[in-house]
Amino acid sequence: MVKSFVFPGDIIGSLSSAHAKEACTFNFVALESGVVVEIDFDRLYNTSQDDVQLAMAVVHHLLIYGIEKERRERTSGLANNQSASLSTAGTNRTKRGKISAR
Repeated sequence: MVKSFVFPGDIIGSLSSAHAKEACTFNFVALESGVVVEIDFDRLYNTSQDDVQLAMAVVHHLLIYGIEKERRERTSGLANNQSASLSTAGTNRTKRGKISAR
């Protein structure tokens, strides 16, 4: 299943996995050649405590990451609702609550 596409400059990762110091539970497949940069979350977190500009940049990127994730979830939710509507479009409920085809 394709959940999303990632483009140059986008961030992909699991914040909960980074915070809990656990392995990420998903993977990705590159459709084209690219470069992946791994960031040590603890080092980034600790360094951002002493560097206001870095902290602001981290917050900015996390906001963009969160907004994009919400957008994907809304889009995915709409697609799921539309397919559910399509799958029930040819049915009627009888008085007893049973479903019958039109």
